[in-house]
This record gives sequence, structure tokens and C-alpha cells, in this order.
Amino acid sequence: MPPKGHIAFVLHFHLPWVLGHGKWPHGEDWLNEAVIECYLPLLQAFSRLAKDGVKNCATLGLTPVLLEQFSSQVFREEFPVYISRKIDSATKDLAQFEKEGLEEMVALAKRWRDFFAGLKDYYLNTLNADIVGAFRSLQDEGVIEIITSAATHGYLPLLAEDNAIKGQVRVGVETYRKRLGKMPRGFWLPECAYRPHQDNWEEPVGPKSGARYRAGIEKFLRAAGLQYTLVDAHMIKRSAWHGPADWRRYWKSASGDPFHKTEGDGLPAPIPRLGMPPPYLNGHSAYRPYELVGSDGEMGRGAVCAFVRDNRTSLQVWSGQWGYPGDGRYLEFHKKHWPGGHRYWRVTDSKADLGLKQVYQPLWAKDALSSHVDHFFGMVKEIVITSSKELKFPPVVVCPFDAELFGHWWFEGPQWLEALLRRFDHDKDVKPTTLGNYLDLYPPSERVSLPEGSWGEGGDYRVWFNQDTEWTWEKVYEIEHKVAELLRRASRKNREFRRIMIQLAREQLLLESSDWQFLITTGTARDYAEKRVSTHFRDASGLLKMAETALSKGRLSDSDLIELEAIEKRDSCFSEIDPGWWT
Repeated sequence: MPPKGHIAFVLHFHLPWVLGHGKWPHGEDWLNEAVIECYLPLLQAFSRLAKDGVKNCATLGLTPVLLEQFSSQVFREEFPVYISRKIDSATKDLAQFEKEGLEEMVALAKRWRDFFAGLKDYYLNTLNADIVGAFRSLQDEGVIEIITSAATHGYLPLLAEDNAIKGQVRVGVETYRKRLGKMPRGFWLPECAYRPHQDNWEEPVGPKSGARYRAGIEKFLRAAGLQYTLVDAHMIKRSAWHGPADWRRYWKSASGDPFHKTEGDGLPAPIPRLGMPPPYLNGHSAYRPYELVGSDGEMGRGAVCAFVRDNRTSLQVWSGQWGYPGDGRYLEFHKKHWPGGHRYWRVTDSKADLGLKQVYQPLWAKDALSSHVDHFFGMVKEIVITSSKELKFPPVVVCPFDAELFGHWWFEGPQWLEALLRRFDHDKDVKPTTLGNYLDLYPPSERVSLPEGSWGEGGDYRVWFNQDTEWTWEKVYEIEHKVAELLRRASRKNREFRRIMIQLAREQLLLESSDWQFLITTGTARDYAEKRVSTHFRDASGLLKMAETALSKGRLSDSDLIELEAIEKRDSCFSEIDPGWWT
């Protein structure tokens, strides 16, 4: 007898390219920290589930740029050194706490030392320093499904050239095939950002190329052979939305603040994130996939499908204020003991000053974990049973999260997820599923035409396109247009020209990463993000000049070759990239 419904966890694994661009506090240690706190603990959890025969656990989105970093020799050599430093610092903490007679802290320092030592052994001996291979094996065994994304997590609706979108998608597909040995079915839209076709699109900043037709994002996915993606619930609910040009006009007006709606300004208010959304949004259930109606009206065979994010369950995990991670019994993320940076305190109160945080109690956290597993399990069952009465087939509750939340921001997250997957695997009413598996069982029978939007604050572009980031888009557009024009008119393509264009493609992709605008807007690492934009723009501009030289003279100067080699060594991702993918 089939279950009444399904739960689909979707974990989005992503970090921008940081190799060769600093170490600490911003740079390569971001990647090392995410691997040690998040990616390896999650791999261990899924491996234990695999050993116990649990199938179709979750859908994992591994961005191409992250796969490239996992596979890099630089990372493979650096990570064991990093984790050894963590073991050493925990050992030093242990000695200090023993000297001071702090028994609770001594026990926690031992836990950290053993935790890091176990992960080092797991990485070197169990995985043989091959993270990508471990994910690939889990997919081959049917434990997880892996989907791809845009090459460097570019914010696709705001890219100016169709070929730029095509390049991001194509590199995403080809990197997946190279690293995971098969064709991907699903595609994570960076920031869950979607744009339908538009008849009069033009750049919101910088020199204008003229209003022109732009295809909907689904067209690029379909052309690449992809079958499904994910969108936020408000995009099913709303029938219209405002694009970036509307926001820019608003910034220039006397009213001022683009982040808040004022009387009569005509702009959308932020999407409410609290409370349970109605099971039907604008007449459509949030618990089923839909075929996306493309710009040409084509549907049916070959149409891209969209799954809908469930806001109620998502809130329980990503919100530190209203969700589980804010429970006072869990490990506090922000307070750290230096120089090692280990954490020895609990949340205590999510609004409390760091000086008031109390010592972490592992048994208390275990109790919290058990109660939150029960709560989430009961909530999903309630949604499924209620929705199954309205639908003619089992509903699916889609729960997408940034994977870095599990273990990094919420230390106990991987344990919570594993416990839930075991609970659902043994339940008769609700079973875990991957998105591809669900699509095979219950192909969509309804079609929708989506508005613009994202899963960011306000459901729109404001996090990535605002007064603070406007200049970054001017840089992006300048490089996009110049590269497109160069490819259009370059008839003679000698060996050096092709070499330059390969690296230029990498620099354009890295410049287009949505991470830079996010970090600038949130202030998380603003200086670093601004430097990265400037660096990739500078290098792309220099490569464009080299390309012109290669076309006119047939060869580069010695100084140009030295500069080209330095850029190639630093930004070495996507080794099999083909500039023809942009034409």
C-alpha cells in the first residue's frame, strides 16, 4: 500500500571559489570550516543510513564550483593540515582547562579533540580524500539524488546576455557529468531566482543595449536537458512581480528606502515568512510539482517542472529566532574560544549577550534534539494527511535548506536530519523521497506560468540588486557584452586566442557569482566581496586586451604570458571549459 505522502529534504551545498584568494578570516578557511563542520558530518550521516538500507533519503544540490574545489589538489593537500591544526588547538584547550580546574570545559575539549580526530581519519582513510567520490557512490546506491546548479551560482535573471545564462547552465551540466558520471535531472536555481520571458528587457544599470526579448529561465534548463527545479511558495501564490529596473527608479526617487513599502509607492511589500501558508496558493497546492509554461507556450514532453518550497517546515530549521537552532540548549555559534576558535557554550538565550552564555551541556542538547524531531515529524504528518484528502495522489512536502546550516550554524543539525530520515523511513504514512523519484511516481498534470522572484528577503531581488551592489552589476554587464561581441566578430582563432578565451570564460563566471552581492548587502564580508569583484573584473579586462593582441598579432608578449599563467594557476576551475558554449 503506498504511503499517504512524502517528505523531500533538499540540501543546497555551495561555497564560492576561494582557493587562491586568501585564507583567514575570509578565503580558503571558509571551505575548510564548511567541510569539517558540515559536509563530512552529513556524509557520515548518509553513509550510516546507506548501511542500514535506507533509500531515497534526500536530494543534494552540489554546485559545480564546489565540486571543482573538492577535486582540487590545493584543497586535498591543505585540508588535512587544517584539520590537524584543529586537533592541536583542542589539545591545547584541554591542557589549559585542566590547569584551571574547569571540569565541564575539559570534557568538552576532549569531545572536540575526538571529533576532529575522527573526521580526519574518516576523510583520509574511509574516503581516501575523495569527497566527490563519496557523494557519487551514495547516489549510485540510490541513497541520495544529486542535482546541479549554475556554474558559479550566478543570479541568472539579472545576467544581461542570454549566452551568459547558457554558459552558466552548460558548465553546470558538463561539470556534473565529468565529476559524477551521468546526466543530471534537476537544477537548483541560484537563490531560487526565476524570470519568465520578457518582451522589453534592458540592463537596469550601465550603458543600455536596447530593449529586447529575453527568454524565460526554463528555456535554458530545457535546452540543457534538465527536467526540474525548485521555486519559493510565493511565486506560486503571486501572479506578478517587479523587476530590478523598478527598484532602481525607486532608489532615485525622493522617497528613499527601497526595502520598505510606503503608502502609494506601488512596490510589493516583503513576503510574510511566519505562520502556516494555506495548502492552496492562488488555487494551486504547494505540495505537488507543476509543469512550467514556457515563453513559446510549449508544454508536455520535455517541459521543465517546478517543485514548491514549503515555508512552514522551512521556518522551523532556518530561523534562529523562531526555529529549532535558537533553542537555548544547542551549541552557540558566535561565541568561540581563541586561538583555536572552538565553541564551548550553549545558546542559553538567542537574544543574550555573548558574555552571558552558559557552558554547553551535551545531554541537554540531546533532549532538545529528540523533542524537535518529534515536533517536525508530527507537523509533516499533519500537512500530508490534510493535503492527501484534497489531492488525487500522495502530496510531497519539499524542504529546501542551505546545507551549511546543518553542522555549521546548527551543530546538532546533521543528527536531527538523520534521526528524522530514520523515523520517516519506518513510518507507514509519510516516506522520504528524492525529487526525481517522486517525479517518476507522480508526473505533474497541472501547468503554471510563474512570475519573477527568489527565496530572498521580500521574495525579490533586493538582496542582490540594490544601491550598494549596483556598481557590481555594471562590471558584470561590461564584461558580458565585451566577451559576447568579441566572440561574434572573432573569425581568426589561433591557439593563444583560444587559451585566453578559456581563462576569460572562467573569470566571467567567477565575476557573475551571486555570493559577492549577498556578502556586500549583508555586511558579512563586504571588503572581501568587493575585492573579489574588482579582481575578477580587472583580470577579465586584461584578458580581453590580450585576446585583441592575439587576434591582431598572433602572439602575446612575454609579460602577457606571465600574467596569463598567474591567473590560470589561481583560478583553475572547470578545466574542460569550452568558449564555444557561449556562442
